[in-house]
Amino acid sequence: MLRGADLSSLEFNKYINVLGEYLMRVYVKLGRPEADINSSAFWVMVDELVNNWSVVYKEESKDFVSDIKLERSVEGTLSSMNKANVWKKSVAYPPSLYQMIKVFFPNLKLQDKKFIEKFISRYPIFNASNYT
Repeated sequence: MLRGADLSSLEFNKYINVLGEYLMRVYVKLGRPEADINSSAFWVMVDELVNNWSVVYKEESKDFVSDIKLERSVEGTLSSMNKANVWKKSVAYPPSLYQMIKVFFPNLKLQDKKFIEKFISRYPIFNASNYT
């Protein structure tokens, strides 16, 4: 993860370019891992993406955390959701993080149940439901 940068003093676009170069170096150093949820190299890269997303996109990160907490607080009970025939998705991805993941893992199925289970167990903040 890039450390020590004062984001408020850097021009955002230049920082994004530096971040992209850094993430590409990490990706290459890891051997260009495939989107294999059983691979430790894959998860190291996802860790880099999530950690850097929260640093670079601070406002989006804060808003996302706030929105998820609100969504969970107003979520109905399982029985009321079943009666209303409402399906509750279990994961939410902020737009910029979604794009970052897709740059490195274009074939990754982000709605795959097994991926979601591992992803939200590693990063509970992306769990969009009280019931997953």
